[in-house]
Amino acid sequence: MEKCLHHYRELIIILRKKGANYTKEEISLFEHHANHLLQLLVELHGRDGVTNYIHMIGSGHMLAYMKRWGNQTKYSQQGWEALKALIKLFFFRRTNKGGGRSSVKGKLIPIGQLMQQRFFWICNLVPNKILGLKL
Repeated sequence: MEKCLHHYRELIIILRKKGANYTKEEISLFEHHANHLLQLLVELHGRDGVTNYIHMIGSGHMLAYMKRWGNQTKYSQQGWEALKALIKLFFFRRTNKGGGRSSVKGKLIPIGQLMQQRFFWICNLVPNKILGLKL
């Protein structure tokens, strides 16, 4: 089991590299660790020990993604998941089962306004008068 953890840790270090694309040595090292990890897990647990993520790593899918599209950290879903969590929180706390405090009875308008505000803020398109700045 310790060997599995060693191989897993080494390939995750390579996968989580930020910034520049992977070098040929890193891709080769990733392939080495992925192959050994899959082999050890199958020996230990059989096919039941291979989860979807281990399959992606051990079967070569992740390696193909690394070679074709480069660094994988730019495809992280954390920002999208955080936005979904914010919308869900807003829906259950601020729409009041009928659209919130306004006279609008729909739930989509307040959520659309929230998304529009977030979009403007993220893209730095908030008008200066709202920020209290003078040009």
